[in-house]
Amino acid sequence: MRESLALAWLIGLHPFRALALAILAAGVALSLRKPIRASVGTLLMPLFAVTVPTAAVQTLLFPGCGEARIWGCSVFGASLGAAVHRASLAWGVIYGAAPYDFAAALMVAVIGFAFFRPRDRASGAHAMGSHFDGTAKSFHDPRD
Repeated sequence: MRESLALAWLIGLHPFRALALAILAAGVALSLRKPIRASVGTLLMPLFAVTVPTAAVQTLLFPGCGEARIWGCSVFGASLGAAVHRASLAWGVIYGAAPYDFAAALMVAVIGFAFFRPRDRASGAHAMGSHFDGTAKSFHDPRD
């Protein structure tokens, strides 16, 4: 339990690492022409990287186990270690990183809809574009 929480805090408590991973995932989504997924992922992934481990620690707490007894908290015989302390720090990280997450999501959404819009499937556009259908054609000069 303690090791998995320590691994979750490795990304969660460093908001710019989480934002960098979210922007990397947004780049993949944009290359697949999914601008909505890219912007929503950029908004939610860094916030969930902090809130999910925090919620896990908050659900494990019991009366008498809190900030005052950091090292004395144990669940099923395993000590939570510094997870309680890190969970109490997480709200400051969330409030500090949320403006950057919103700004990055807005930036990804604008770039996504400006340059990576989904192709219109109703017009019959192919993967190479609507001007190329993959067959060879002879050129005809209309002046003849």
